[in-house]
Amino acid sequence: MIHIPAGEFILGSDRGEDYEGPQRVVCLGDYWIDQFPVTNQEFAKFVFDSKYRPTGTWDPQSVRSKGTHPVTGITWRDAHEYGAWCNKRLPTEYEWEKAGRGTQGPRFPWGNQWNAANCCCWEGGARSTCSVGAHQADKSPFGVVDMAGNVSEWCSNDFEFDRYALIEATNPSVTSDSQVRAVRGGNWLEVDRSSFELFRRGMMNTAASNGCVGFRCCRDTPPK
Repeated sequence: MIHIPAGEFILGSDRGEDYEGPQRVVCLGDYWIDQFPVTNQEFAKFVFDSKYRPTGTWDPQSVRSKGTHPVTGITWRDAHEYGAWCNKRLPTEYEWEKAGRGTQGPRFPWGNQWNAANCCCWEGGARSTCSVGAHQADKSPFGVVDMAGNVSEWCSNDFEFDRYALIEATNPSVTSDSQVRAVRGGNWLEVDRSSFELFRRGMMNTAASNGCVGFRCCRDTPPK
């Protein structure tokens, strides 16, 4: 896991959709976040050890051919239960965005200029997910990897259209009680370059799953 220190960062943008702004300076306390998305191997261990029954479309056979790839076919509940099993949790949108953009707010993990070769994406030749960490250029200023490409990722909070105009400047609160949760980051199937900008926001029903969405986890205390 990567330690994200307490302090300010640039949230959102005025160049995106209305619900992706206004751009704000927000302060978060410190936290830890997985350096990589959760893999098929890691999720399979959770399913085996806990006897959990996944509610999405995850294929156990993916462990054989794509063990080191990020897990997909995961509902929000599947991701949440995995986090609880390993004493972690899903990140909020704010935590995810700070981990990806650092404190200076670049558009992409590597800077402000798009380069399809830097991440796992269709334009760069991808036709599926790839092993986590295969694109080392897809690394945030904090060292968090695969934030732009490979898979989009579940966040813990509800998707609220007008949230940015209302949030507190320090440790903004979130709600997590609706059936529509936030999803962040680009993925291997995206063809629109703007989808890889780290301030972009997506949403998905908690019961839905597909081959483009996975997750990573956070925690408030140092990993053991």
